[in-house]
Amino acid sequence: MKGHDFQYWSRPLEFTADGSILPLQWDSNIGDKNFSGMRPQRFSADKVIVESATYGDLASQNPARIRDVKTKVEQALRKGDRRFTVSAMAEGDDPCYGTVKTLKVKYRLNGQPASFTGTDPELCDLLEQE
Repeated sequence: MKGHDFQYWSRPLEFTADGSILPLQWDSNIGDKNFSGMRPQRFSADKVIVESATYGDLASQNPARIRDVKTKVEQALRKGDRRFTVSAMAEGDDPCYGTVKTLKVKYRLNGQPASFTGTDPELCDLLEQE
């Protein structure tokens, strides 16, 4: 093994319940230790207060195609899911099957107002400080 080959190692791929591949995340325990300080600071889930979360065809403004998913987002945070795909909100109750849906979350992170908006293939991480 060449001395520089270790920089290309990564964690094994992780999959969502629907079989999608989660994006690779930086792990300072793998690869070049010189970059371990470059990760953004993270906060614990108890620092997040979800004020509202809606999921579905938000552009249509049709209540039959939109779901209140505040409880689902809170459950994901409580069980330690730091990151989840937006499409995970469709599990058990897809508001408009076959349509790309949007997740919109308004929340507080360490008391500061924050929001997230993303579509089905995207990864949601409410604990990431930008």
